[in-house]
Amino acid sequence: MDIQRMKDILRKAISVAPTTIVIKRNVKVSDGMGGYTIGATPSTVATITGSLDNTGKKNIFISNLESGKVFRDKNQILIIEYSSSFLPAIDDFFTINSETYKILNVTNSFNMNVLWECELEVVKDV
Repeated sequence: MDIQRMKDILRKAISVAPTTIVIKRNVKVSDGMGGYTIGATPSTVATITGSLDNTGKKNIFISNLESGKVFRDKNQILIIEYSSSFLPAIDDFFTINSETYKILNVTNSFNMNVLWECELEVVKDV
């Protein structure tokens, strides 16, 4: 496969519906005893342009805490071009249109360093 051609196709796809995102990360501060605490203010990790894909898979789960109610949830996916200068991490977050998204899982698709697929979750508290 021609990796450069794949990157060009990805850039074209992202340019159809681009979203500029400011990725933030909670800083872990050592407590001196082998553990850590979360810093008071999150740090900005990167500003990237990607594409939010909300046509992803649907998850159905049953809650034992709320009398066995069935909830349907659709995970969104953030697709961004691979860059060795920015490595997305689990629990990174960003806000778009007053909704905060947290990264649940990060995948280097095809293991070819072409794109990052980040599975997202809408959260209330970060």
